[in-house]
Parts: sequence; structure tokens; C-alpha cells
Amino acid sequence: MSQESHISLWQRRLAWVFILATLAIAFLPTFDALRHDLSPVFTLRGVQFERLELGTAKFPLQKGNGPFLAVDLSSLDLAQYADDSPYSFRISPLLLMEDGLPLPNHTDYNSLSSKKPGSYTHWTHGLYFIPTDGGDGSGKTFTLYYPKLRMPIPFSKVPTGEAMWNWVIWGAAVGTLLLLIVRVPLGSATARSLFVLPVITYYFYQLLFGTVIGWWGPSRWEYFACSPDSMGWISPYAAEGTRPPVYPTFINLVAPTITPEMCLEVPMNTLVANRTDLPLLRVVHLQKTLVMLTGVIAAWAIMALIPGPLVGALFLWICGHGFLTAEADSIMSEPLAQSWMFLIVAVFAAYLIKPRGWALVLLAFMCGLLYQTRSAGIFSFVIFGMAVLFALFKQPRYAISSIMGASILLGAIFVAPIVHRYFVTGFVTSAPMYADARIPWAIEFATKEDFDLMPDEISRQFLQKVFELKPAADEIVRVTNPPTRGQYLGTNLYQVAHPAAQALGLEGAKKREVFLKVSEPLLKRHKREQWELVGKTFYVGLVGICRFNFPPFPGVWLVFGGVLLTALVAWNRETLFAFALTFAHLAHLAIASIYDLPSPRNFHASEFLVLIAGLAAISGLARRFWGISALFGLSPKRTERF
Repeated sequence: MSQESHISLWQRRLAWVFILATLAIAFLPTFDALRHDLSPVFTLRGVQFERLELGTAKFPLQKGNGPFLAVDLSSLDLAQYADDSPYSFRISPLLLMEDGLPLPNHTDYNSLSSKKPGSYTHWTHGLYFIPTDGGDGSGKTFTLYYPKLRMPIPFSKVPTGEAMWNWVIWGAAVGTLLLLIVRVPLGSATARSLFVLPVITYYFYQLLFGTVIGWWGPSRWEYFACSPDSMGWISPYAAEGTRPPVYPTFINLVAPTITPEMCLEVPMNTLVANRTDLPLLRVVHLQKTLVMLTGVIAAWAIMALIPGPLVGALFLWICGHGFLTAEADSIMSEPLAQSWMFLIVAVFAAYLIKPRGWALVLLAFMCGLLYQTRSAGIFSFVIFGMAVLFALFKQPRYAISSIMGASILLGAIFVAPIVHRYFVTGFVTSAPMYADARIPWAIEFATKEDFDLMPDEISRQFLQKVFELKPAADEIVRVTNPPTRGQYLGTNLYQVAHPAAQALGLEGAKKREVFLKVSEPLLKRHKREQWELVGKTFYVGLVGICRFNFPPFPGVWLVFGGVLLTALVAWNRETLFAFALTFAHLAHLAIASIYDLPSPRNFHASEFLVLIAGLAAISGLARRFWGISALFGLSPKRTERF
């Protein structure tokens, strides 16, 4: 019988009264700050805008203290909207038009010195911009649109995200106490609603107003960015390509008219606004929505395993402290990958609570989906393996069929692109980027004594070309992480391997076949050197990049060691959950170290798994040794060793 069925009607009604009252108490202190942030969003939707022609006697174009023009806006009293305003927690809503078209690059004052045509910023009392032709604005018409209604200054002067965080936690604490007083189990659906509603509200706030930390600053709904990698992702999936199939397919389903060349219409690695004409924004909108929605789903599922107040607080913290994907604004696969990771965690938690065949099959499907989104996602197979072991331990007779079905599905998803690639190109690799990942390491250790390893003439010609190009490439990056011996491996790929192949007329599958012909024997001979560098790379990533070395965390070794030790000592469902998530993250770090140099993009991607694992370990340990399961309204069976 479910926990919900034990709750009487009066308890359920009283619980919902507490839920609504708690939410009201939690959000009243932030109402003024919310009004402050809501105003520009409504005006951005096309209502209550004022139009102002620039270059008139009242608003003349002046030469700024740099390569830009300036307009004094002090008479309009718009400083509270400005990009540098202490009261505004989003980019200014002012729109600047040139000859009826929006300037594409809304940036900050310091970035204007880069002299990018079409850049502008609203800074304090001024508007600063560079016309699209880089000139003095002669012969052009500039129009400014600004919100007509004044934005109220919040009395508390506390950023909305911080205010919501503080008061939602206090509200959840009050609600928890009230529910315990009326004996409503915190694991019930009614009680979980109390703790997931603030998460939904906060995630919705972040989705629209944006204080989620990204590569180029806070993530915002109406902004997007392109990186040099974006064009490769936009191209439709092909057997000859280097990208896994899921994200290119996702992009082309969401925006069928999208083309790689659209990325060239905006500045690279820069937040771009006011370009609703490009379907790139539609892709970013959907991937942001998926991250937030799947995060809420994960929170709800985990609340059945771990006390809801703790889970709610943790997911608010994850959202507000930079543990959502930093690439949320970008045409990159990371947001989609994090969405799949959230769903994997949700399904795994549900399976541990009540092992069912369909949940194991769904878990296999999600793990396969993550792998075919980013090849490094193979680390999720650790979680699937733990679920299989749990099934064999709990239901050795009845789990075989579901394990076989799930394993066959996962294997099919894994090999399908490999088989497709073989029949189209005659070339076999475990992942599209495998050859591109191996050749930089081979180039790093290659010597002229290695010519005897080359299996044919084209491989020898390629290696000869590598030796000609590498000295110049080494000059590109003089100072990098110590274990790389002064060389960033990406330079080996983009400045050496690809130009060498191009010089020999190698393209597509043929190029990657040569990459493997060269790299495999080289890495076999230089195996010791390679693994020494892998070890140093892994260590540097752990001590220098992992955020568990910085406050409020006690250090990466204590975090990982504490979670794993707690899991082994308590060893119940919660700690098995923690054990699996932590080892999955460690597997991800190992994969990143073997195929690339340590970078935040790889090492930060799955750190939220360890945060969830730490909470699960603490919860499992407390229930095991302090007997608090009754306090949380959980079944005594939940504290047994499986």
C-alpha cells in the first residue's frame, strides 16, 4: 500500500493549506524584486515601448572615448535598466535599430574596444555603439526602443535569485515542520509537492530571467551564442561525419530550415540578442526548457528515495550555483546531454525504490541516448551496470528477462551507428570522433624513428607532413598545463593533423582511416609515455579543475572518499545510489583524461551527480545508524540492507 493511502482526508487538506501558505510566505519577500525583473520581459514582448530617433538636436551622436559612438540618455532616467545597473539582473532591454534592422551584438562597455561592427551597450546613462559598417554613422538612421514604464527599484536591493533561494529554503523548512506535526509522511506525493513546487518556480524564474552561470555570463531566455563547434553540430548526421547522431538530428527536427552558415551571421563565442529571424534561437529555447524540465523530473523522482526537503534545497542550489550546463545558451550538445543525465538519475532512483522491468529497459535506452549524444556519455553505463547488479541481487529469478531485454537494447543503440558507418564507408570505429581523439596523442609522442611503424606510403607521407607542421604549431601555445609539456593537444589536431591530411588530399572516412593507421602503432610503441601523461592529466583535472576543491566544499579527495566510504559502511538503497553516481562521474573524468586534456567543459559536466550522491550518502547513513526513517515517514524496509 502506498504512503499516500495512509493519509486521511483532513491530513491531505491540511497539508495543502500548509503548502499554499508556505509558498506565499516564501515568495512574499521577493515579490518586489520579481516585479522589478518582470517589467522588461513584458516590454520585450513588444508592448509598452517608446520609440526615439537618435542623431537629433536633443539626442546627438557623439564620438565616444573609443572606436564607437555615444548618446547621452541621462534625460530619460533609464540607468536602472543599464547593463551595469546594480538593480538589473539581466541585459538591458533597450533595442537599437540601424536603418530598421537591429544591431546584432549586445555586449558590455569593455568589449566595445574589440571594434566589432554592430556592437552596442547600454552603460549607466549612455548608449554606446559601433555602426555595422564601422563608420561614423553618416547617412544612417538610428532608432532606440525603450520601455515606457519605469522599473521599480526593489527595496531590499537583494538580487532576485538570492532572495528566492533564501526564502524558499525557509519556507520549505516551515512546511516540513508543519507536515510532521500533522503526521503527513514526507515521502508521500502530497508532501513531495511542497518541495518540488519551489523547484519548479525557481527553475522557471531562471529560465526567463537568467542568473544561471554560463560561458559568457548569466544565461538568458532571449539570447544565444555560437561557438566554432556549432557548425559541425548543425550539419545533418552522416556516416562520414564526426558527430554522434542525436544532437544533429534534434537540431534539424526542431529547426528544419537551419543551416551551418547561419552561425557566420553572428559573432563567435558572443551572446547574441534580437535575432529572432534565425532558427538558432528556437534550438536554444528548447534545449534550455529540456534541462529545466528534466531537472524537475529528477528532483521529483529522487524525493521518493531521499527526504524531499533536502532534495528540494539541493536542486535549488544546483540551479543557482553554476551546476547546470554552462553551455545552455550555445548551439552545443551539452544541454541535451545534461537533460539525458537528469532522466537517467530519475529512472535509476525509481528502479531502486521498486525494481520493474520497464524501468530497467528505459534506463538502458536513456544511457544509449546519452552515449549517442556525446561519446563520453558511455560513463553512464556504470549506472546501468549497478542497476543490473541490484536486479540480480534482489530478484535473481525474475530479473533475467528484463536484464537481457535492456542489455540487448543498449547494445543495439551502441552498435547501430557503427554498422551504419561500416556499410556506408567501409570504415569501422567505436565512435565518430575516435580517430580524431587518437591522432593528437600520437603526434605528441611521435619521433622520426617511428617511420618504420607506418604500414603504407600514404601513412609515411602523412607522418612526414606532421613533422613539418608541428614546430610552427608548438609556437601557438607556449604556456599550458604542466603535464602537456607545453603543448595543447587540440593544436595537434587542428593545426597539424587536419592540415597535413588536407595537403595530401585526404577527406572524410579516408582521412580518419589514415589517422588510425598512424596513431595505433605509434601509441602502442609509446604506451608508457601516453599513460604517464594520462595520469598527470587526470590528476591535474582533479586538483585544478574540479570545483570540489573550492568553497564551500572540503576538497575533492574528501568529497569522493567520504561518499564512497559512507556507501560501503551503510550499504542500503540510498548509498548504492550514491556509489553508482560517484563512480559514473569518476568514469567520466577518466574518459576525458584519456581522450583529451582536462577542461571545465568535461570535468564540470557531471559534477552535479556527486552533489546528489553526497546527499544520498548522508541520508542513507542517517537512516541506517540513527533510526530516523519513522521521522521522515518512510517504510522500515527502506533501511534494511536491500
